[in-house]
Amino acid sequence: TFEDTRNKLIPKIYMQWGCIGKDTLIKRLNKETNTVENVLVSELKINDVVISTDDKKATIKDIVTGEDEKIWSIKTNMREIKLSPSHSICTERGWIPVSDIRTDDMLLTEEGYERITLFDYIPYDAKVYNFVFEEETPMYGNGILIGDYKMQQRIRSVLEKEVKFSQKTNKAVDELFALMSV
Repeated sequence: TFEDTRNKLIPKIYMQWGCIGKDTLIKRLNKETNTVENVLVSELKINDVVISTDDKKATIKDIVTGEDEKIWSIKTNMREIKLSPSHSICTERGWIPVSDIRTDDMLLTEEGYERITLFDYIPYDAKVYNFVFEEETPMYGNGILIGDYKMQQRIRSVLEKEVKFSQKTNKAVDELFALMSV
C-alpha cells in the first residue's frame, strides 16, 4: 500500500451493531422486588442487572444497537430466537457465530441441549441489540444460551463471502470518508 499527497492510508474501519432480535426475552433482576423477571431486550437499560449462567449477576455497562434488514431465525421444538450472523451462540460443538450453525447442531438451553428444527435467514428490518458488561457474560435469550458483545468480538467466523451493507450503512461510511478528507 502506498501513500502520497493524493492517496492516504487509513486504518481499517470495523462497524459493529446489535445482534439480538427485539422480541428476545432476557432475565433481569428487578431491584425493587429482588426477583428475576423476563424482559424484552428493548426494555433493558444501562445499569440493569442481567442474570447469567449459574445465576450469576452482571450489570449492563453499555448497549449497542443497530438495524438489520435480514436476520437468522433459529428454532428448536420449544424455542425460537432471532440473531445476526456474527452473534455467538452455544452449541454442543462449543461457542460459535450464528453463521457457522449446522442444521444438525444442538443448542444449549436452560433445560439442556435441544436440536435445531429450523434455521432460516428471514426479512427483519428492525432494531437489534447487544450488551456490554465488565467481562464476558453469557446469558439466556428466550432460554437459549447466547453471548454478549465481548464474546461476539472474540468468537468470529472467517466470512468467505462478501459482506453487503445496507444503503443507510453505506451512506454513513461515505460521510465518514468525506469528513476525513476535510
